[in-house]
Amino acid sequence: MRRARRLPTGIDPDLVFKVKAANTRLTDEALTPRGLIPLGETADYLYFVMARDEGDELAAALGRYSNGADEEGARGPLYTLFDRVEAIEPYGPEDRRGPGLDGLDSSAEPYVVDVSIWPSDDWEEAQRRSNVVTGVINLTGGSLVHQAIGPRRSVLRISVNADGLSNLLATSVVERVRTPPVPFIDPSDWRDVDADDLVLRTRDSVAVGMIDDEPAAGHPLLTGLIASLTEVGPDGYSWPAPGNHGTQVASRILLPRLAEELRDHSPITAVGTIHAARILEPVPGRPGETRFAGGDAGLPPHEAVQRALTLLNQNHGVRIVNRRARTRT
Repeated sequence: MRRARRLPTGIDPDLVFKVKAANTRLTDEALTPRGLIPLGETADYLYFVMARDEGDELAAALGRYSNGADEEGARGPLYTLFDRVEAIEPYGPEDRRGPGLDGLDSSAEPYVVDVSIWPSDDWEEAQRRSNVVTGVINLTGGSLVHQAIGPRRSVLRISVNADGLSNLLATSVVERVRTPPVPFIDPSDWRDVDADDLVLRTRDSVAVGMIDDEPAAGHPLLTGLIASLTEVGPDGYSWPAPGNHGTQVASRILLPRLAEELRDHSPITAVGTIHAARILEPVPGRPGETRFAGGDAGLPPHEAVQRALTLLNQNHGVRIVNRRARTRT
């Protein structure tokens, strides 16, 4: 799987290469002085780079390395980079294969795929590259379903047969081809769900200390699971009605498989209970945002957090485990 990286504009597809490292990480600092602009990487030390000067600087660096002392134990110039490189190859069809392509059924042609194009310097170049893609699919009777063209990101949704897909994977302006992403959980799985449609089952586990806004203890999926609530604010503070944030955080803690269970229409499983310490409240006039109680007139944030942790520990045995507030009961 590729690790996400924001791509620069103005990528020349003909200057994109992949560098395979020998079980060690290559840093940007090792690549950029050699004229290589990092574009992405994978967990198994495969790097995608662009040569910014048509490879001249890289070629010169390779020349200095290969012309180094030829004797046992000698370290050629730039050995800290090249001794770790197993191969440098052009970006090719296999690199353009994205999620979903391996699972395509040959009997299901034509396929619908999303084609991402390398970023361009300007809109005109982005349009030219999209025209290259449409020209390729026209050769095999494919069709354009939808497109979004721009210098930073251009994506075309295309209907294409197996031959057309093979041609796309060999087209240099193409960065990636994948089947359209499908939401893990469709809105229809939860939008119209009523409380009476949900079956809640509970499983005993360690209780968790939560520092946030107040969770809705009467929510159908949280009933009986908020073991205690402690308010931590200025002395004599008049708390406003809580917002949604505390409830959302509590649900992420107590309902670890909520999305899967909604998708599968199976009973909802709640794990453990929560001791909540309220230090947050909705921002006046912006109910979707939170702030520390009292805003600028309230406790300093570090003091509010420290007090909350102390009270949770004294009253419920909460202690910090793996940097998260938990209690063992």
